[in-house]
Amino acid sequence: MLKTIISGTGAYIPDVVRLNEDFLNDDFYEEGGKPVNSPTHLVIEKFHKITGIRERRYVPSHLISSDIAAEAGRQALNDSGIDPETLDQIIVAHNFGDITHDSNQSQNVPSLANRVKHKLRINNPDCIGYDVVCGCPGWVQGLIQTEAYFKAGMANKILLIGT
Repeated sequence: MLKTIISGTGAYIPDVVRLNEDFLNDDFYEEGGKPVNSPTHLVIEKFHKITGIRERRYVPSHLISSDIAAEAGRQALNDSGIDPETLDQIIVAHNFGDITHDSNQSQNVPSLANRVKHKLRINNPDCIGYDVVCGCPGWVQGLIQTEAYFKAGMANKILLIGT
């Protein structure tokens, strides 16, 4: 029986950190645009209690999703020892494409996976790149698809990246 093996991992973790306390001077609004009628520190405490989030990390403005996906992919390939030119597929799971700083225009063509392939300088024309646009749980769907390709004998080495 064929078993899928995760042979390497990688991550991009931004250096820019904002703690919940950094939002003490911000205003919060209800869904209809009405200001929240509670002191800001109580809103932040409630948010932490509900989500468990104490800090947020922000990507520097000169980087976009495909940049950080390529860095995570590079680390995963280095960790695995796999030659990038032997990859059958690159799957990138995300929910918004590339968006440059101070823009609200998402760029989904070419796919993030193909942008990652280019940034990793993979020349193998048989390495197929495609995106799974499925929001936060997209990496799970990417993992399901990876397993399906392996079981079907359609791929042996896949780089899966979740952004």
